[in-house]
Amino acid sequence: MKMILSLNKVSLLTSLIILLLSVAPLHGASNFHPYTIKLKNSLHSERYDERVMVPLSDLKNHIKDFDENNCVIKLNGKNIPFDLVKDNYNKVNLVFQLNFKPDELKLVTLSYSAKKPVFHNNRTRAYLGVKKNYAVKEGVYTGGNFESTDHAVVPKSHFPHDALYQMEGPAWESDKVAYRFYLDERNRTDIFGKSTNKMVLDIVGKNDLLSGDESYEYPLWWGQDIFKVGTSLGIGSVASFMNDKVCTVSETDSIRCAVFNYNVHSSVVSDHIGWKVDNNKFNISINYSIYPGSRLTEVNVKTDKPIENLCTGLAKHDSTSTLFSKNNDGWNYVAIWGKQTICNDNLGIVLFYNSKDLIKLTEDKISQIVLLKPLGNCVKYFFAAAWEKEKNGVKTQKSFLQFLNSTIEALNNPIIVAL
Repeated sequence: MKMILSLNKVSLLTSLIILLLSVAPLHGASNFHPYTIKLKNSLHSERYDERVMVPLSDLKNHIKDFDENNCVIKLNGKNIPFDLVKDNYNKVNLVFQLNFKPDELKLVTLSYSAKKPVFHNNRTRAYLGVKKNYAVKEGVYTGGNFESTDHAVVPKSHFPHDALYQMEGPAWESDKVAYRFYLDERNRTDIFGKSTNKMVLDIVGKNDLLSGDESYEYPLWWGQDIFKVGTSLGIGSVASFMNDKVCTVSETDSIRCAVFNYNVHSSVVSDHIGWKVDNNKFNISINYSIYPGSRLTEVNVKTDKPIENLCTGLAKHDSTSTLFSKNNDGWNYVAIWGKQTICNDNLGIVLFYNSKDLIKLTEDKISQIVLLKPLGNCVKYFFAAAWEKEKNGVKTQKSFLQFLNSTIEALNNPIIVAL
Protein backbone atom coordinates (compact mmCIF):
# COMPACT_ATOMS: atom_id res chain seq x y z
CA MET A 1 0.00 0.00 0.00
CA LYS A 2 1.42 3.39 -0.97
CA MET A 3 0.30 6.59 0.74
CA ILE A 4 1.31 10.24 0.39
CA LEU A 5 0.82 12.18 3.64
CA SER A 6 0.63 15.95 4.19
CA LEU A 7 1.75 16.99 7.67
CA ASN A 8 0.08 20.35 7.10
CA LYS A 9 -3.33 18.65 7.02
CA VAL A 10 -2.89 15.69 9.35
CA SER A 11 -1.41 15.72 12.82
CA LEU A 12 1.97 14.04 13.34
CA LEU A 13 0.41 11.42 15.63
CA THR A 14 -2.31 10.56 13.13
CA SER A 15 0.27 10.33 10.35
CA LEU A 16 2.38 7.88 12.35
CA ILE A 17 -0.66 5.70 13.10
CA ILE A 18 -1.63 5.61 9.41
CA LEU A 19 1.95 4.78 8.41
CA LEU A 20 2.20 1.94 10.91
CA LEU A 21 -1.08 0.48 9.73
CA SER A 22 0.04 0.68 6.11
CA VAL A 23 3.17 -1.44 6.67
CA ALA A 24 1.83 -3.82 9.35
CA PRO A 25 1.31 -7.41 8.17
CA LEU A 26 -2.32 -8.32 7.62
CA HIS A 27 -3.05 -11.49 9.57
CA GLY A 28 -5.78 -13.82 8.44
CA ALA A 29 -6.16 -13.76 4.67
CA SER A 30 -2.39 -13.67 4.04
CA ASN A 31 -1.41 -15.92 6.94
CA PHE A 32 -1.34 -19.57 5.89
CA HIS A 33 -0.40 -22.63 7.89
CA PRO A 34 2.98 -24.33 7.32
CA TYR A 35 2.88 -26.91 4.56
CA THR A 36 5.33 -29.74 3.82
CA ILE A 37 6.34 -30.75 0.28
CA LYS A 38 8.03 -34.02 -0.64
CA LEU A 39 10.86 -33.89 -3.16
CA LYS A 40 12.10 -37.12 -4.71
CA ASN A 41 15.23 -37.79 -6.77
CA SER A 42 14.14 -40.61 -9.09
CA LEU A 43 17.68 -41.21 -10.37
CA HIS A 44 20.23 -43.61 -8.89
CA SER A 45 22.87 -40.88 -8.99
CA GLU A 46 23.85 -37.79 -7.05
CA ARG A 47 22.57 -34.44 -8.28
CA TYR A 48 24.21 -31.15 -7.31
CA ASP A 49 22.57 -27.74 -7.53
CA GLU A 50 19.54 -29.48 -8.97
CA ARG A 51 16.70 -27.17 -9.93
CA VAL A 52 13.33 -27.80 -8.28
CA MET A 53 10.20 -26.27 -9.82
CA VAL A 54 6.93 -26.06 -7.90
CA PRO A 55 3.94 -24.70 -9.88
CA LEU A 56 2.39 -21.74 -8.09
CA SER A 57 -1.08 -22.75 -9.26
CA ASP A 58 -0.70 -26.14 -7.55
CA LEU A 59 0.34 -24.47 -4.31
CA LYS A 60 -2.66 -22.17 -4.38
CA ASN A 61 -4.93 -25.19 -4.97
CA HIS A 62 -3.47 -27.07 -1.99
CA ILE A 63 -2.74 -24.32 0.52
CA LYS A 64 -5.54 -22.06 1.65
CA ASP A 65 -4.63 -18.37 1.37
CA PHE A 66 -1.13 -19.18 0.12
CA ASP A 67 0.83 -15.94 -0.31
CA GLU A 68 3.89 -16.26 -2.52
CA ASN A 69 4.98 -12.73 -1.63
CA ASN A 70 5.17 -13.52 2.09
CA CYS A 71 6.55 -17.01 2.02
CA VAL A 72 9.71 -18.74 3.20
CA ILE A 73 10.97 -22.20 2.24
CA LYS A 74 12.93 -24.18 4.82
CA LEU A 75 14.93 -27.38 4.77
CA ASN A 76 15.87 -28.71 8.21
CA GLY A 77 15.00 -25.33 9.69
CA LYS A 78 17.24 -23.37 7.31
CA ASN A 79 15.87 -20.83 4.83
CA ILE A 80 16.31 -21.72 1.15
CA PRO A 81 16.55 -18.94 -1.46
CA PHE A 82 13.95 -19.15 -4.20
CA ASP A 83 12.64 -17.18 -7.15
CA LEU A 84 9.22 -16.78 -8.70
CA VAL A 85 9.82 -17.55 -12.37
CA LYS A 86 7.27 -17.01 -15.15
CA ASP A 87 7.53 -19.19 -18.25
CA ASN A 88 6.63 -18.37 -21.85
CA TYR A 89 2.99 -19.23 -21.16
CA ASN A 90 2.73 -16.98 -18.08
CA LYS A 91 2.74 -19.92 -15.68
CA VAL A 92 4.65 -19.11 -12.49
CA ASN A 93 6.88 -21.57 -10.61
CA LEU A 94 8.66 -21.37 -7.27
CA VAL A 95 12.22 -22.30 -8.27
CA PHE A 96 15.07 -23.27 -5.95
CA GLN A 97 18.10 -25.56 -5.95
CA LEU A 98 19.15 -28.45 -3.70
CA ASN A 99 21.66 -31.28 -3.67
CA PHE A 100 20.29 -34.81 -3.76
CA LYS A 101 21.79 -38.19 -3.00
CA PRO A 102 20.79 -41.17 -5.18
CA ASP A 103 17.04 -41.92 -4.77
CA GLU A 104 16.86 -39.38 -1.93
CA LEU A 105 13.59 -38.04 -0.54
CA LYS A 106 13.67 -34.55 0.99
CA LEU A 107 11.01 -32.66 2.90
CA VAL A 108 10.79 -28.88 2.65
CA THR A 109 8.36 -26.64 4.49
CA LEU A 110 6.56 -23.58 3.16
CA SER A 111 5.39 -21.13 5.78
CA TYR A 112 4.09 -17.60 6.09
CA SER A 113 6.50 -14.82 6.98
CA ALA A 114 5.99 -11.08 6.54
CA LYS A 115 9.74 -10.60 6.93
CA LYS A 116 11.65 -11.87 3.92
CA PRO A 117 15.17 -13.19 4.50
CA VAL A 118 17.90 -11.47 2.50
CA PHE A 119 19.94 -13.69 0.19
CA HIS A 120 23.10 -12.78 -1.68
CA ASN A 121 23.49 -14.61 -4.97
CA ASN A 122 27.23 -14.66 -5.60
CA ARG A 123 27.15 -17.56 -8.07
CA THR A 124 25.42 -16.00 -11.07
CA ARG A 125 25.39 -12.56 -12.60
CA ALA A 126 23.93 -10.75 -15.59
CA TYR A 127 25.68 -7.55 -16.61
CA LEU A 128 25.36 -4.75 -19.15
CA GLY A 129 27.83 -1.88 -19.35
CA VAL A 130 27.18 1.24 -21.41
CA LYS A 131 29.60 4.07 -22.17
CA LYS A 132 29.14 7.46 -20.51
CA ASN A 133 30.99 10.79 -20.84
CA TYR A 134 32.10 10.00 -24.37
CA ALA A 135 32.73 11.95 -27.55
CA VAL A 136 31.39 10.61 -30.86
CA LYS A 137 33.98 10.68 -33.64
CA GLU A 138 33.00 9.27 -37.03
CA GLY A 139 30.25 7.29 -35.31
CA VAL A 140 32.59 5.73 -32.72
CA TYR A 141 32.08 6.36 -29.00
CA THR A 142 35.50 7.66 -28.01
CA GLY A 143 36.92 8.07 -24.48
CA GLY A 144 34.55 8.17 -21.52
CA ASN A 145 33.92 5.25 -19.18
CA PHE A 146 31.68 2.21 -18.92
CA GLU A 147 28.96 2.16 -16.28
CA SER A 148 26.65 -0.65 -15.24
CA THR A 149 23.01 -0.35 -16.27
CA ASP A 150 20.01 -2.65 -15.95
CA HIS A 151 18.47 -1.74 -19.31
CA ALA A 152 19.22 -0.11 -22.63
CA VAL A 153 17.43 1.00 -25.77
CA VAL A 154 19.84 0.54 -28.66
CA PRO A 155 20.37 3.71 -30.72
CA LYS A 156 19.49 3.35 -34.39
CA SER A 157 23.00 4.62 -35.25
CA HIS A 158 24.70 1.80 -33.28
CA PHE A 159 26.93 -0.53 -35.29
CA PRO A 160 29.42 -3.33 -34.45
CA HIS A 161 32.63 -2.24 -32.74
CA ASP A 162 31.53 1.36 -32.16
CA ALA A 163 32.59 0.98 -28.49
CA LEU A 164 29.18 1.90 -27.02
CA TYR A 165 28.73 -1.26 -24.95
CA GLN A 166 31.18 -3.00 -22.65
CA MET A 167 31.80 -6.50 -24.08
CA GLU A 168 29.77 -5.36 -27.14
CA GLY A 169 26.54 -6.17 -25.32
CA PRO A 170 25.06 -7.96 -22.29
CA ALA A 171 26.70 -10.97 -20.67
CA TRP A 172 25.70 -13.56 -18.07
CA GLU A 173 27.72 -16.00 -16.00
CA SER A 174 27.66 -18.77 -13.44
CA ASP A 175 30.55 -20.04 -11.35
CA LYS A 176 31.51 -22.24 -14.33
CA VAL A 177 31.19 -20.24 -17.56
CA ALA A 178 30.08 -16.94 -19.08
CA TYR A 179 28.27 -16.01 -22.27
CA ARG A 180 27.43 -12.80 -24.12
CA PHE A 181 25.62 -11.66 -27.23
CA TYR A 182 26.36 -8.80 -29.56
CA LEU A 183 23.80 -6.05 -29.06
CA ASP A 184 23.71 -5.07 -32.73
CA GLU A 185 22.58 -6.54 -36.05
CA ARG A 186 24.86 -9.56 -35.57
CA ASN A 187 22.87 -10.76 -32.52
CA ARG A 188 25.20 -13.77 -32.14
CA THR A 189 25.96 -15.55 -28.87
CA ASP A 190 29.58 -16.04 -27.78
CA ILE A 191 31.53 -17.73 -24.95
CA PHE A 192 33.84 -16.45 -22.23
CA GLY A 193 35.85 -19.32 -20.80
CA LYS A 194 36.40 -18.96 -17.05
CA SER A 195 39.31 -20.34 -15.06
CA THR A 196 37.83 -19.04 -11.79
CA ASN A 197 34.51 -19.56 -10.04
CA LYS A 198 34.32 -15.87 -9.07
CA MET A 199 31.90 -13.44 -10.71
CA VAL A 200 33.96 -11.30 -13.10
CA LEU A 201 31.70 -9.67 -15.67
CA ASP A 202 31.81 -6.25 -14.03
CA ILE A 203 35.53 -6.00 -14.85
CA VAL A 204 35.65 -7.76 -18.24
CA GLY A 205 36.44 -5.15 -20.87
CA LYS A 206 36.00 -2.33 -18.37
CA ASN A 207 39.00 -0.41 -19.69
CA ASP A 208 38.60 -1.33 -23.37
CA LEU A 209 37.57 2.16 -24.43
CA LEU A 210 38.91 2.04 -27.98
CA SER A 211 37.04 0.36 -30.81
CA GLY A 212 38.54 -3.03 -31.69
CA ASP A 213 40.86 -3.08 -28.65
CA GLU A 214 39.40 -5.90 -26.53
CA SER A 215 41.68 -7.10 -23.72
CA TYR A 216 39.61 -10.24 -23.17
CA GLU A 217 40.80 -11.70 -26.48
CA TYR A 218 43.99 -12.61 -24.61
CA PRO A 219 44.48 -14.87 -21.55
CA LEU A 220 43.76 -13.09 -18.25
CA TRP A 221 43.65 -14.30 -14.64
CA TRP A 222 39.91 -15.03 -14.89
CA GLY A 223 39.89 -16.58 -18.39
CA GLN A 224 39.21 -15.07 -21.82
CA ASP A 225 36.99 -14.85 -24.89
CA ILE A 226 37.55 -18.30 -26.38
CA PHE A 227 35.15 -18.79 -29.26
CA LYS A 228 35.24 -18.10 -33.00
CA VAL A 229 31.75 -17.06 -34.10
CA GLY A 230 32.07 -15.16 -37.39
CA THR A 231 28.84 -15.35 -39.39
CA SER A 232 27.84 -18.74 -37.94
CA LEU A 233 25.15 -19.28 -35.30
CA GLY A 234 27.84 -19.23 -32.62
CA ILE A 235 26.41 -21.11 -29.66
CA GLY A 236 22.63 -21.10 -29.49
CA SER A 237 21.92 -17.90 -31.41
CA VAL A 238 18.26 -17.39 -32.36
CA ALA A 239 17.18 -17.39 -36.02
CA SER A 240 14.63 -18.79 -38.46
CA PHE A 241 15.24 -21.09 -41.42
CA MET A 242 13.57 -19.81 -44.57
CA ASN A 243 14.15 -20.67 -48.23
CA ASP A 244 16.89 -23.14 -47.25
CA LYS A 245 18.95 -20.55 -45.42
CA VAL A 246 19.36 -19.10 -41.95
CA CYS A 247 17.68 -15.77 -41.25
CA THR A 248 19.19 -14.32 -38.07
CA VAL A 249 17.53 -11.68 -35.90
CA SER A 250 19.46 -8.94 -37.62
CA GLU A 251 17.16 -6.62 -39.57
CA THR A 252 14.90 -4.99 -36.97
CA ASP A 253 13.21 -1.67 -36.28
CA SER A 254 14.45 -1.40 -32.70
CA ILE A 255 16.09 -3.37 -29.86
CA ARG A 256 15.61 -3.19 -26.11
CA CYS A 257 17.65 -5.11 -23.57
CA ALA A 258 17.46 -5.61 -19.79
CA VAL A 259 19.44 -7.62 -17.23
CA PHE A 260 18.08 -9.17 -14.02
CA ASN A 261 19.79 -10.67 -10.97
CA TYR A 262 17.57 -12.69 -8.65
CA ASN A 263 18.04 -14.85 -5.55
CA VAL A 264 18.97 -18.03 -7.42
CA HIS A 265 19.44 -17.09 -11.07
CA SER A 266 20.31 -14.31 -13.49
CA SER A 267 18.86 -13.49 -16.88
CA VAL A 268 19.15 -11.24 -19.91
CA VAL A 269 16.02 -10.32 -21.89
CA SER A 270 16.22 -8.76 -25.34
CA ASP A 271 13.21 -7.54 -27.30
CA HIS A 272 13.63 -7.13 -31.05
CA ILE A 273 10.83 -5.11 -32.59
CA GLY A 274 10.00 -5.45 -36.27
CA TRP A 275 12.27 -8.41 -37.08
CA LYS A 276 12.10 -8.84 -40.86
CA VAL A 277 11.72 -12.43 -42.09
CA ASP A 278 10.96 -12.70 -45.81
CA ASN A 279 8.03 -10.34 -46.32
CA ASN A 280 6.83 -10.49 -42.72
CA LYS A 281 7.73 -8.67 -39.54
CA PHE A 282 7.70 -10.11 -36.04
CA ASN A 283 8.31 -8.85 -32.53
CA ILE A 284 10.51 -11.40 -30.77
CA SER A 285 11.52 -11.62 -27.12
CA ILE A 286 14.50 -13.75 -26.04
CA ASN A 287 15.23 -14.64 -22.41
CA TYR A 288 18.64 -16.13 -21.53
CA SER A 289 18.82 -17.55 -17.97
CA ILE A 290 21.61 -19.18 -15.98
CA TYR A 291 21.67 -20.92 -12.59
CA PRO A 292 24.43 -21.56 -10.02
CA GLY A 293 26.66 -24.57 -10.57
CA SER A 294 25.50 -24.97 -14.16
CA ARG A 295 27.01 -24.51 -17.60
CA LEU A 296 23.54 -24.41 -19.13
CA THR A 297 21.87 -21.31 -20.50
CA GLU A 298 18.11 -21.75 -20.76
CA VAL A 299 16.71 -19.89 -23.77
CA ASN A 300 13.02 -18.98 -23.93
CA VAL A 301 11.89 -17.40 -27.19
CA LYS A 302 8.49 -15.87 -27.92
CA THR A 303 7.10 -14.15 -31.02
CA ASP A 304 4.05 -11.92 -31.16
CA LYS A 305 2.42 -14.03 -33.89
CA PRO A 306 2.85 -17.45 -35.48
CA ILE A 307 6.08 -18.12 -37.37
CA GLU A 308 6.83 -21.20 -39.45
CA ASN A 309 9.91 -22.16 -37.43
CA LEU A 310 12.58 -20.89 -35.12
CA CYS A 311 16.05 -22.32 -35.32
CA THR A 312 19.32 -22.25 -33.48
CA GLY A 313 22.71 -23.82 -33.97
CA LEU A 314 26.39 -24.31 -33.29
CA ALA A 315 29.41 -22.98 -35.16
CA LYS A 316 31.34 -25.65 -37.08
CA HIS A 317 35.13 -25.73 -37.02
CA ASP A 318 37.75 -28.00 -38.52
CA SER A 319 39.24 -30.87 -36.49
CA THR A 320 36.11 -31.40 -34.41
CA SER A 321 33.66 -34.25 -33.85
CA THR A 322 29.88 -33.84 -34.07
CA LEU A 323 27.96 -35.83 -31.47
CA PHE A 324 24.27 -36.76 -31.39
CA SER A 325 22.08 -38.33 -28.72
CA LYS A 326 19.98 -41.38 -29.51
CA ASN A 327 16.91 -39.30 -30.35
CA ASN A 328 14.76 -40.66 -27.56
CA ASP A 329 11.54 -39.03 -26.46
CA GLY A 330 12.10 -35.91 -24.40
CA TRP A 331 15.38 -34.01 -24.30
CA ASN A 332 18.18 -34.75 -26.76
CA TYR A 333 21.36 -33.05 -27.90
CA VAL A 334 23.59 -32.17 -30.81
CA ALA A 335 27.13 -31.28 -29.76
CA ILE A 336 30.60 -30.54 -31.12
CA TRP A 337 33.89 -31.43 -29.41
CA GLY A 338 37.47 -30.60 -30.27
CA LYS A 339 40.06 -27.88 -30.61
CA GLN A 340 37.76 -25.05 -31.62
CA THR A 341 38.88 -22.08 -29.52
CA ILE A 342 40.97 -19.10 -30.55
CA CYS A 343 43.74 -20.52 -28.32
CA ASN A 344 43.45 -24.06 -29.78
CA ASP A 345 42.10 -25.61 -26.57
CA ASN A 346 39.61 -28.43 -26.29
CA LEU A 347 36.06 -27.14 -26.05
CA GLY A 348 32.69 -28.84 -26.07
CA ILE A 349 29.57 -26.98 -27.19
CA VAL A 350 26.05 -28.37 -27.13
CA LEU A 351 22.41 -27.65 -27.83
CA PHE A 352 19.72 -29.47 -25.84
CA TYR A 353 16.33 -29.59 -27.58
CA ASN A 354 13.06 -31.38 -26.85
CA SER A 355 11.98 -33.96 -29.42
CA LYS A 356 8.38 -32.71 -29.27
CA ASP A 357 9.59 -29.38 -30.72
CA LEU A 358 11.98 -30.77 -33.33
CA ILE A 359 11.28 -30.26 -37.03
CA LYS A 360 14.66 -31.52 -38.21
CA LEU A 361 18.42 -31.36 -37.74
CA THR A 362 20.37 -29.94 -40.66
CA GLU A 363 23.53 -28.00 -41.39
CA ASP A 364 25.14 -25.54 -43.76
CA LYS A 365 28.80 -24.77 -44.39
CA ILE A 366 29.30 -22.90 -41.11
CA SER A 367 26.70 -24.19 -38.59
CA GLN A 368 24.97 -27.25 -37.25
CA ILE A 369 21.29 -26.24 -37.25
CA VAL A 370 18.30 -27.30 -35.15
CA LEU A 371 14.86 -26.39 -36.53
CA LEU A 372 12.13 -26.08 -33.90
CA LYS A 373 8.36 -25.76 -34.21
CA PRO A 374 6.98 -23.03 -31.92
CA LEU A 375 4.06 -24.04 -29.71
CA GLY A 376 1.91 -21.06 -28.84
CA ASN A 377 4.53 -18.91 -30.61
CA CYS A 378 7.16 -20.12 -28.08
CA VAL A 379 10.18 -22.41 -27.99
CA LYS A 380 12.60 -23.39 -25.25
CA TYR A 381 16.05 -24.94 -25.52
CA PHE A 382 19.37 -24.97 -23.67
CA PHE A 383 22.96 -24.47 -24.73
CA ALA A 384 26.22 -25.04 -22.87
CA ALA A 385 29.98 -24.86 -23.25
CA ALA A 386 32.61 -26.93 -21.45
CA TRP A 387 36.19 -25.63 -21.67
CA GLU A 388 39.17 -27.74 -20.66
CA LYS A 389 40.72 -24.84 -18.69
CA GLU A 390 37.74 -24.41 -16.36
CA LYS A 391 38.31 -25.28 -12.73
CA ASN A 392 37.95 -29.06 -12.82
CA GLY A 393 37.26 -28.68 -16.52
CA VAL A 394 36.11 -31.25 -19.06
CA LYS A 395 39.32 -32.30 -20.77
CA THR A 396 38.39 -35.27 -22.96
CA GLN A 397 35.63 -36.22 -25.38
CA LYS A 398 34.74 -39.13 -23.09
CA SER A 399 34.21 -36.77 -20.16
CA PHE A 400 32.19 -34.42 -22.38
CA LEU A 401 29.94 -37.30 -23.41
CA GLN A 402 29.40 -38.13 -19.74
CA PHE A 403 28.35 -34.52 -19.14
CA LEU A 404 25.97 -34.62 -22.12
CA ASN A 405 24.31 -37.87 -21.13
CA SER A 406 23.98 -37.00 -17.46
CA THR A 407 22.44 -33.67 -18.43
CA ILE A 408 19.71 -35.12 -20.65
CA GLU A 409 19.06 -37.76 -17.99
CA ALA A 410 18.47 -34.97 -15.47
CA LEU A 411 16.36 -32.91 -17.91
CA ASN A 412 14.22 -35.95 -18.67
CA ASN A 413 13.86 -36.85 -14.98
CA PRO A 414 13.17 -33.64 -13.04
CA ILE A 415 12.84 -33.76 -9.27
CA ILE A 416 9.40 -35.17 -8.41
CA VAL A 417 7.31 -32.73 -6.38
CA ALA A 418 4.52 -34.25 -4.24
CA LEU A 419 2.07 -31.85 -2.60
